[in-house]
Amino acid sequence: MENLIQKAIKKAIELHAGQVRKGDGKTPYAVHAIEVGMRVAILTNHEKLIAAAILHDTVEDCGYTASELKADFG
Repeated sequence: MENLIQKAIKKAIELHAGQVRKGDGKTPYAVHAIEVGMRVAILTNHEKLIAAAILHDTVEDCGYTASELKADFG
């Protein structure tokens, strides 16, 4: 059974599919989302905060609605 962080990583990869980082135009954008989650994980082990960090760009950049986010992650 996957935990909330694993679920957030999978969702971020799914939603950011095909997007790349502006800096090099090659690195998958989901890498940024995971990096942000890792930085937050250094500061806390609170799963919901880490998941939120991983998903921080999904509503703005992926057409994922706040309602969908709430339904999927609470």
